[in-house]
Amino acid sequence: MRLVKIFLLSLIFFFLIFGAKVESQIPQLPMPGAPAKKPILPPVTLNWWVIWEEPSDFSPLISQFQAVYPHVNINVRKLRYEEYKDALIEAWAKGVGPDIFSLPNTWIREYAKEWLEPMPNSVFLKKEIETGPGCFKKRKILTKEEKLLRVEDLSKLFVAQVEKDVVINNKIYGLPLSFDTLVLYYNRDLLDVAKIPLPPKTWEEFIQQVKKLTLIDKEGNIYQAGAALGTTNNIERPTDILSLLMMQVGTSMSNPDGFATFNQPLAGDPNYFPAEEALRFYTDFQDKNKEIYTWNKEMPRALELFTQGKLAFFFGYAYHLPLIRSQGPNIPLGIAKMPQPEGTIKEINFAHYQVQVVSKKSENKDLAWAFLKFSALNPVGYLLKTKKPTALRSLIVEQMKDPDLEVFASQSLTAFSWYKGKNALLMEEAMKEMINDVIDGKKTYKEAINFAVLKINQTIK
Repeated sequence: MRLVKIFLLSLIFFFLIFGAKVESQIPQLPMPGAPAKKPILPPVTLNWWVIWEEPSDFSPLISQFQAVYPHVNINVRKLRYEEYKDALIEAWAKGVGPDIFSLPNTWIREYAKEWLEPMPNSVFLKKEIETGPGCFKKRKILTKEEKLLRVEDLSKLFVAQVEKDVVINNKIYGLPLSFDTLVLYYNRDLLDVAKIPLPPKTWEEFIQQVKKLTLIDKEGNIYQAGAALGTTNNIERPTDILSLLMMQVGTSMSNPDGFATFNQPLAGDPNYFPAEEALRFYTDFQDKNKEIYTWNKEMPRALELFTQGKLAFFFGYAYHLPLIRSQGPNIPLGIAKMPQPEGTIKEINFAHYQVQVVSKKSENKDLAWAFLKFSALNPVGYLLKTKKPTALRSLIVEQMKDPDLEVFASQSLTAFSWYKGKNALLMEEAMKEMINDVIDGKKTYKEAINFAVLKINQTIK
């Protein structure tokens, strides 16, 4: 009996030991409601500063990227345009600046040498993967080389102006998520009342329509303006409008070295200065002695007057569209392409857009560039959410089916800008001063233009 007891105890002991070993080799499946496994890779945070968009606008891009790299967090911060430049400089001085940030396309060269990290040919990224069958999966870290973009890729993927803006010394310094162009917004009701069936296609048609649309009382006060042209401080992006007018009549805005040349005569005609003609055309709309007088310095801001239904034509960008609809919800809005000179063969439009760049001070440059490449080539969610025009050639045809984006998309292949020196804000002030000096009678057209060119070229180094 005693031997039986010893045998039974031994048998129980054996199964306890053996069972424990077997159980330790069986993969343990998580119980329902159990917390997810912690990632192997340590979390990484990319800080992204923007000017115009809301942080939520980028959620589609971030979600798509995190599906592949879940350990990467991307924090988006919106800053006011007026504080943006100073905030960047202050943050970098303290060592807490963003990894990624937005810049207007005309600011790239100002920042490139000191603050921007050019795109490398490729980056090595780490990501977590699972291997093995079924419940025997194991997690491990995979390091993989990812090719980025070459300069020659840009002209194939993006509209023409992008390459001109982001490539410096054969290196890529940024990528866009969208591409905006200047358009002609108009009030359908005001055109109907004036018996104008369609918006103008040429500047000659524009002049005739503005005459019909401008209403002036007996005291000489404008109570309905045909267009907002001729001044600076109460017009949205006046230097863009004037630059477009100059370019459309053949002005060479700058030379290959980046120096402003819009004071030079037309190539092949030393007696014709196209920029002077463009400046005269622009300022004539505020001259009370001209037949096309429709605007002056005392008028309210153009956007405000347009949303009140007292301005027929408003020059703006896609980012103005939600502002117009929120501030003037009852305006019967139309969107037309920018007028062109009569008999023009080559259509010319104007581009103004944001470029996403990587900070030279970022500790995660490779990851930042990988995210920017991914976002620039997969922007559909962002574009649908923001209703912005695309910079990608492959999406233009699709956007041309959208009534809100049709005009912007159709202009993107013929939209250009120009290098405005190492300080784009100073350039804008120089061109505004040029306009105001002519309006106030301080300088002739030629004197004002020559002085503006001189001030802009002082920023070139």
